[in-house]
Amino acid sequence: MVYKAPLDGMAKVVTVSVTLMFAASTFLLVASYSTSKHIADLLSVALIFCIYFGACLFRPVKYVVGPEAIVIRRPISNITIKRSHIVSVERIENSLTPMGFRLFGVGGLFGYFGKFVYYKIGSVDLYSTNKSNQVLIRFSGHKQIVLSPENPEQFIRQIAP
Repeated sequence: MVYKAPLDGMAKVVTVSVTLMFAASTFLLVASYSTSKHIADLLSVALIFCIYFGACLFRPVKYVVGPEAIVIRRPISNITIKRSHIVSVERIENSLTPMGFRLFGVGGLFGYFGKFVYYKIGSVDLYSTNKSNQVLIRFSGHKQIVLSPENPEQFIRQIAP
C-alpha cells in the first residue's frame, strides 16, 4: 500500500520562504558578478543550488508498504526497511520531538529528514514531512526511525509486528 507524505504547514512556510530567499540571493549574486567579476559570487550561487536541490532530492515523497519491506520513496536514493527487523511501532506526539537537536539533516525545507537526537526518545533517523503524523519504528539493535504517513493509524496497523 502507498502512503503519501504531504508537508505540514510549517514545512510549507519554510520551503516557500527559503525558495524566495534563495531566488533573490541568486539574482543578487549573479548581478554582482556581472559588475565585480568575483569568483566568490559564482561559488555562492553554486552553494545555494547544492543546498536547495540536495534537500529537494533527498526528501521523503511517499512510503510504500510491501509484504517484506517498507520503502521510503525519494526522488533519489530510496530507502528499504525490512519488516522482519521491526520490534515495535507507535504513534508519537509532537510533544516528544521539540526538545532535541539535529546532527545532520534538514529542519523544514521540503520536510524534516536526517539524523536527529531527541531527549525523550533518543537518536533517530527522521524521514518526516508532517510533525502531526509521526510514527516511531524501533528495530532490533536499538535503531529507530520516524516516518509521517498521511494516515498514521492505518499505517501502524499494517506494519505492526
